[in-house]
Amino acid sequence: MIVFSTTFHTKIPIGKVVVRGQEGMNRVQFFDAPPSKEEEAYSNHMDDLDHALDQAAHDPSVAVCVTDASLLLHGNFQAVLAAQIHVGGALVYAVHCPIGRVLAPDAEQAAIWLALCKTTTLPRCKSILVFTDSLASARHAVDPSVQSGQFLSLAVAHSLRPWLEASADQVVRFYQVPSKEEWQCHKEAHDFASDLKVSVGTHVLTSLNYLHAQGTKKCLDCWTTLFGVLSFRGNQFLELTNRLDKPMKLKYTGGGAWLSHLQGLPGFTTRCCCAILGHTPIGSFNAQFFPHQPTGCPCGAILKTRPHILGYCNCFTNHLKLPISMTDFIDFMKVNPRVFAFNTAPSGIG
Repeated sequence: MIVFSTTFHTKIPIGKVVVRGQEGMNRVQFFDAPPSKEEEAYSNHMDDLDHALDQAAHDPSVAVCVTDASLLLHGNFQAVLAAQIHVGGALVYAVHCPIGRVLAPDAEQAAIWLALCKTTTLPRCKSILVFTDSLASARHAVDPSVQSGQFLSLAVAHSLRPWLEASADQVVRFYQVPSKEEWQCHKEAHDFASDLKVSVGTHVLTSLNYLHAQGTKKCLDCWTTLFGVLSFRGNQFLELTNRLDKPMKLKYTGGGAWLSHLQGLPGFTTRCCCAILGHTPIGSFNAQFFPHQPTGCPCGAILKTRPHILGYCNCFTNHLKLPISMTDFIDFMKVNPRVFAFNTAPSGIG
C-alpha cells in the first residue's frame, strides 16, 4: 500500500510559500457560496459565476479551471478526479484519472493540484479562475502546513510562486459552485469524472484521511455492536427515538447523539443524564442501592420508578407515552425542573 499522505515539515510561514515577499495571499482569492436560504445573496452568487465565466470566455489571458471528483459509495472502486481547462471559451485540456482510496475532499484537492500545475504552464495566462464545489479543498490546496496530502499543496506552491511573481497583475480566484445547481461546465466536469470507473487493485494510493476515516468507522462499528449488548449498555439505559421515530444511534460528532440536544446547561444536563442512565434518587434506585431509604412515591404509588414518573405520576405534568422521543423527553424535563434531581446536590448540580 502506498500512503498518499507524505508530509513535509516546513518553517516557511503559511501564506508566504506561494508569493515570496508578499503580505499574505492577497492574490489568491476565495468566493464562497452563501447558504441557499439567503435567497438574494445566493442568487447574486450564481449570477457572479455566470458573469465570471462569460467574461473569461472573451479574454484569452484568462484560464478557467473546472474541477470535480467522483467517489462511488458501493463497490471496490478508486476515487476519480477530473479537471478541465478552458481558454477563450474553448476546452484546451481535460483529464480524468483514478486517485486511489481517498476521501472526496482529497480527490477534489488532487484535481485542483493537477489543474493549477497545468494552467501555470500555459502561455500568456494572466488570470486563473477555478470553479469547484469544495472551497475547503481549495484552501487546503494552497496551504502548505502539515496535513494529509501536504505534498500536493507544496507542489501547488512550487508552481504558483514563480507564476505569481512573474507579474503583480496575475491572480488566482476560487469560486464555489453549489453541486445541486448542476451549473454549466461544472456539471460537465462532474459527468466527466463519473464516466471513469477503475477498481482498487493492488499498491493503490491511499490518503491519510482515508485511513483515519476507516479507523474511525471500525471503532464506531465496534462501539455500536457493544451498545446493542444489554450488559454493556446497562439494564436501566432509557431507549429514546429520534425525529424519524427510530432508535437513537451512537455518534461521535456534533456533541454526540444525546448530549448535543441538552444545550450545555450543567444542571439540566446532569438531570437528563441521571434519568437516561437510571442513576437517580427514585424508589427503584434506592431499593437496589440504598434499601433503608424511602422507595414509595408522594403520589401514593408503592414504588417510585422511572416509567411511573414519566408516564403516570400526578406530581408531574406532560406525561410521555412509549416510544419516547428525545424531543418529548427534553420537553418533559424542562416542564418539570425538579424531576430526577438530587435534593441535596452540590451547588450547580441537579
